[in-house]
Amino acid sequence: MGATEEIKGFAKQVALVLAAGIALGGYPIYAAWGGPALIGALVGCAISTANVIVGVVSIVWAIDKPQPVFLKAILGGMAARMAAIFAVLVALVKLTDLSVYPMVSSMFGFYLVFQVLELRFVVSRGQDSTGV
Repeated sequence: MGATEEIKGFAKQVALVLAAGIALGGYPIYAAWGGPALIGALVGCAISTANVIVGVVSIVWAIDKPQPVFLKAILGGMAARMAAIFAVLVALVKLTDLSVYPMVSSMFGFYLVFQVLELRFVVSRGQDSTGV
C-alpha cells in the first residue's frame, strides 16, 4: 500500500471519529451551553484534527528513513506541533471571543482519541515494514 493510500485510510478513521464525536456531543453542548460553546468546541476539534493529520503525514514520510532522520522528524515534529498548538490556542484566546473551556476541553478530548489512532497507525505500519 502506498503512502497516499495509507494517509487516506487514516483520514477515514479520523473522519469517523469526528462524525461520532460531533453527533454524540454537538447537541448536548449546544443544549447545555449554547451556540458559542459549540463553536468553541468545534474549533478545538479542528485544532486536534490538524495536529493528527500533520503527525501522520510526517510519520509516513519518515518511516523508511534512517533512524537519526526518523527520530528528528518524529520528535522534532512533535515539538513543533505542540508549539504550534500552543501558539494557536493563545492567539485564539487573546484575539477572539471563543468559549475557552469548551474549546480546550474538546481539543484535549479529541487529542487523546487521535493519539490512540496515531499510535495504532504507527504500530501497524511498523509491523507491515518488518513483516510481522
